[in-house]
Amino acid sequence: MKISEAIEKAEKAGTNRGIRQTTKWEDLRIVPTDTDKCCLVYEGDKLLSSRWNPKKEDLIADDWTLA
Repeated sequence: MKISEAIEKAEKAGTNRGIRQTTKWEDLRIVPTDTDKCCLVYEGDKLLSSRWNPKKEDLIADDWTLA
């Protein structure tokens, strides 16, 4: 699915539910926020980054899913 669809489903699924690309990240999840922290990147329960900068290919990809 597109990133926007995955984000909408993650929001409906509950707090801290993340998204990921199925072809790229098996263990990582991205949690979009409306805060100054932007998108949080987790590996398991460990926060790796609070500033994910997607590439154009990430934004147009259609392989996003709930993490």
